[in-house]
Amino acid sequence: DAAPRRGGRGAERQPERGQHDEALAAYAAHAAALADQLGADPDPAVVAAHADLLRAEPSRAPRLVGVRTAPDALLGRDDDLAALDAALRTARLVTVIGPGGMGKTRIAHEVARLAAPRFARVLFVELAGTRTAEDVLAAVAETAGARGARTTRIGAETVAPDLLGRAVDALAAARTLLVLDNCEHVVDAAAALADDVLGAVPDLAVLATSRIPLLVPGEHLHPLPPLPTDTDAADLFARRARAARPDVRLDPDAVRRIVTHLDGLPLAIELAAARLRSMSLTELEARLADRFAVLVGGSRTAPERHRTLFAVIDWSWRLLPADDQRAAALLGAFPDGFTAEAAGALLGEDPERLLASLVDQSLLVFRDEPRSRYRMLETVREFALAAAEQAGLQAAARSGLDAAAVAFVRGLEPHVAAGPDATALEELAVEEETLRAVLRVPPAGREAVVVAVFAALATHWILRGEAESVEDVLPRVRQAVARRGGSTAERVELLRALVVVTTVSVLAGLPDALRVRGLLRRTLRDVPRGASPLWEAGARLVLEPEPPQPDAPLLTDLAASPDPVVRTFAVLTRSQLLENAGRAEEALVEADRAERLAERHGLDWFRTVAGASAVQLRSQRGERAEAIALGEALEATPFARRGLTDTRQQDWLMGVNLLAVGRTAEARRRFERIAALPVVGRASESTDVRAIAMAGLAVLAAHEGDESARRERWAEAVAEGRRASAPWAAIVAAAALPDAVARDERGTALTVYRRLRPRTIALIRLGGPRADSPVVAAGGVRVA
Repeated sequence: DAAPRRGGRGAERQPERGQHDEALAAYAAHAAALADQLGADPDPAVVAAHADLLRAEPSRAPRLVGVRTAPDALLGRDDDLAALDAALRTARLVTVIGPGGMGKTRIAHEVARLAAPRFARVLFVELAGTRTAEDVLAAVAETAGARGARTTRIGAETVAPDLLGRAVDALAAARTLLVLDNCEHVVDAAAALADDVLGAVPDLAVLATSRIPLLVPGEHLHPLPPLPTDTDAADLFARRARAARPDVRLDPDAVRRIVTHLDGLPLAIELAAARLRSMSLTELEARLADRFAVLVGGSRTAPERHRTLFAVIDWSWRLLPADDQRAAALLGAFPDGFTAEAAGALLGEDPERLLASLVDQSLLVFRDEPRSRYRMLETVREFALAAAEQAGLQAAARSGLDAAAVAFVRGLEPHVAAGPDATALEELAVEEETLRAVLRVPPAGREAVVVAVFAALATHWILRGEAESVEDVLPRVRQAVARRGGSTAERVELLRALVVVTTVSVLAGLPDALRVRGLLRRTLRDVPRGASPLWEAGARLVLEPEPPQPDAPLLTDLAASPDPVVRTFAVLTRSQLLENAGRAEEALVEADRAERLAERHGLDWFRTVAGASAVQLRSQRGERAEAIALGEALEATPFARRGLTDTRQQDWLMGVNLLAVGRTAEARRRFERIAALPVVGRASESTDVRAIAMAGLAVLAAHEGDESARRERWAEAVAEGRRASAPWAAIVAAAALPDAVARDERGTALTVYRRLRPRTIALIRLGGPRADSPVVAAGGVRVA
């Protein structure tokens, strides 16, 4: 046949500049004609010439088919673009995966343009409209220019004979980057096709986007993360908002809250910003409680599945089998992520397959640091909660969450009840939001769950100095503790809960303090002796008819206990009571003794608390160097290193001592660190922190002779102290008053005096265990 020979000679000749693609096309035509007419392959010399052409760089710009130019800059994806471009240099199949609305298609177009100079052509194939394997093959073949592909109707049951072979020949005609966009709904067909063409065309590279991995050998996965909410996500929102309404006013903090609420999901951010055409930023933030009702009306040029946030998630949800849909709906009950063990407890079955499936579908995010953990984006979680409600699964989700929470806290109980363990408390901190969610549900019919969870979580709160968190849940916990425990484990949980509830009720002067004391007394009798030595000791102290005194026989008895935890607890308690009674020398002796006991028996938390008491007492005695050395040693303990204790007072004391010995730069860092601490508990705790931080910076400014900064910092400290809780307010005012008097700032001194005097009188009248004697004394001396 003459045509094949002419094609063969054309392919064998070295092409002129600009004829590279034409030569490759000639080879493809020649090979196809030989196969159709003679059932033969090209001559080996022609095949070799074709291979040389494929290795040669094209002499002109690559041909882009289906690659769109973006209307604006792509924000926040520089690292992803670089990583994907690098991946395409070493891997032949790279898949961008992520949930809907993350921007996979957009970044695929950008990567295609970035990588294009290394290819003769880039073919971008949109698979969103395909439904079958035949559809996928026809779409790829037509984009590649395969002969006969245009006669294949999308959705037809059959395709042209040997269309795959024609597609392979067309893809082999030039060094090609093939982009397969939106593979998730035809993932099996897309995976099979990618595997076939990669195996047949050595110089082909494939870039795919999907919510599900293709699972083809050699596949390189690139999970596309959300945009960082404090930078790129906020910038994207601002740009889209000003494009929608140029005169819009944007409060940066509100914008940050909105994009955080939207998980940094680019599509959700764009939909939210567009709503500012018809509502204010404040209204938008308030209405995002129902994000699916608000985030509608996307671009008219976008696919239907991207025009509302609901449609984005619904597209992925419908691809799930029924069992996976049910599991995802139930797992939405976790408010802040979960482990595989927690998922198994909630679902009541081995979750391995379900979790893997949901991760593959980009409906769960997996992280393995510091411990393997799964999380739903909040947008997906809200969809899951709505799906659970629609399917009548809410009761199952609640009971499953209860089961997961109880299994978790009971697994930690041996590491918490007999003396707090740093690793166990760190795990409690990670699960805190889930445990709080369990406590928010009314306790009726689930009292044992509430008691078990509160017993564990209250320990964590108290150690971190978050007493207000305990107070927030007390009303529901008080309802739950009226129930008598069943098993010994349940009775111990009830004992631990009641020790905390009774202590807080007595200190706060709550009207039902007598009732909960009675419940504690009954529960202590119900618990077998020695079942929980530490909490039994705590219960006996709380049940003393009068506030415990440092020389009380009970404390002496406990300090002689054969149990090292109880003995250390008793010595440490006696030290704190001695300090409050003004017997500082004896208090320091007992604090040192408690620290030695704790170190000997490996009780890290007791060592940390005893050491902190010693730092405070040595600071009061003016032993600055010793206090600093001890404080620095404490900061190396597991509890301090992991941030599991309340560090505010420790940082304050260290700052004051460092300032006194002339280490001003270190002192400044301490005070500034206190000021930057995040809010924990209720907002009043934040004012406590800021008040003492500003007071420290005021003292530092005075030391450095900066009068303007001194006055400014003291004014801030006193203003914050006015809103702070009583002890901290008194401490700050007691420090500010002599400073103002010494500088003859009479107006300031009178203002501070008028605030300090009633607070000091109130603390004196409070009396009993609720009064902090050193604070009362400081306030009284300053007022006098």
